Amino acid sequence: MRRVGRYTRLLLIAGVITAAVYIFLSPKGELNRTRSAPEENVFLINDFSMSKAEGSGTYIINAASAQVYRDNNSLLLNDFDIDYSSEETDFYAEGEKGVYIENEGLESEGRITGHADGVSFETGDNGRFLYDFQEGEGLLENDVVYRQGQNVIRSDRSLMKTKEGITEFDGNVSVIYGVENSISGGSSDASRSGG
Repeated sequence: MRRVGRYTRLLLIAGVITAAVYIFLSPKGELNRTRSAPEENVFLINDFSMSKAEGSGTYIINAASAQVYRDNNSLLLNDFDIDYSSEETDFYAEGEKGVYIENEGLESEGRITGHADGVSFETGDNGRFLYDFQEGEGLLENDVVYRQGQNVIRSDRSLMKTKEGITEFDGNVSVIYGVENSISGGSSDASRSGG
């Protein structure tokens, strides 16, 4: 009987070792290890905030979340805003999704709103915004609307040159001047359109 007990123990130990090796080397176990391993160069930050000095000004970028890609120094931003201020200009924009590329710029698609030096701007739901940090230029496209007081400018595209304090409009440009009427306190509108 001693021999049967010994063989039974050996068979039991061999069975446990075989089962452990099978579980460890099985394809299912390999897939589970692969899925749980994060990509080395990509990570997610919630409640993201970053500031950076650039020339004479400072950029501050905030986002509900940012997916960081270390290999190309870029960020995929969700529900973001960017604020740039310097002695010459003050610029702010916000959008649902955007891509920030370090030392280059910011791209956003969807509805974009913001202001620059006291003038507010917005796009339609299919808007597009490209901002070049080096040039200090921002291109807005698709149903662009600028407002300053009662004055409204609409166009297909606009190019803001923040360093020069100039904004150029292109495509289906419409200008509405709202003039205060000092006698009645109301307003009167004068319109001008051009292509």
